[in-house]
Amino acid sequence: MNKQFVAKMIQVKKMQYQAFKEIIPEPMAKRIASFEKELVAIGKEYYMSASVEGEREHKEDDSKNDLKKNFKAHKVTIE
Repeated sequence: MNKQFVAKMIQVKKMQYQAFKEIIPEPMAKRIASFEKELVAIGKEYYMSASVEGEREHKEDDSKNDLKKNFKAHKVTIE
């Protein structure tokens, strides 16, 4: 898909949303603004928890790989 087209479509949607917020009554606009702030906060919290969880999984994978490196199988002959 054309990058310029996508960028313009995103810009159009932003402008439509701004126009919508101008049309609606003031009490509803305030509620929507508070919802937006809450959604941003939830998104940030989710992102931070997901990144922490990803780091934890990455460290666990590294420790498992280290264990595998330390405990390699060796051929043993018994006489």
